[in-house]
Amino acid sequence: MKKITLPSVLTPITIITLTGCISISTERFDAFSEDPNSIAAKIIVERDDFRKLTTFTGPTCMECLRESTIPGWLRSQTYLFLTASKSDSVNLMFYAIVIHIIYWDDDWRFYDSAYDKDGEKLRVKEISRKVIGCSSINCTFRENLCLLISRKYLEDHKASGITFKLYGSGDEATFFVPPAYVQTFLSAVAQGFEGKQNDELEQKILDIYFRFYQ
Repeated sequence: MKKITLPSVLTPITIITLTGCISISTERFDAFSEDPNSIAAKIIVERDDFRKLTTFTGPTCMECLRESTIPGWLRSQTYLFLTASKSDSVNLMFYAIVIHIIYWDDDWRFYDSAYDKDGEKLRVKEISRKVIGCSSINCTFRENLCLLISRKYLEDHKASGITFKLYGSGDEATFFVPPAYVQTFLSAVAQGFEGKQNDELEQKILDIYFRFYQ
């Protein structure tokens, strides 16, 4: 069996984080009406033969933002989607919830922490921040974030869905990932993943990664 060393693990997971979390979902689904078959048809699988990386990108959920001070005219531009990536050098799939959040304010909100409804702290990775435009009153800001989660976490929430809250400077935003989305995404990844996921090893790698890079 090939020995997995710390550098061999951290290098691909860093690539996976940058690749999966900055991936763009071109498909969209309605969180309230679409069936699993419709969701499955919108999951995109991409293969990078140069970096030896396979990425699964789920459709965007525009209705997953449930509570926030974000005005109505910007809520439609705030969304999330699920992603999963695997490097050939480490036969493990790594999962994430990618969030693009846009708001109108006088300063950055710096969303940097998240908790689910059970009180579990989620791992937040900042991807990018950008000022889209300004008026004489306020500016429109965009923050792109990534929540690194495990396969087991998704499995544990495939019946109930995932409800979590993002926290920033003076603001909170609550999101809900529907159970149908979680179930369908897990099924699609399982069908395209050769081998059995080692949940314990995946969790250890995520813990190591955040100790080194957070």
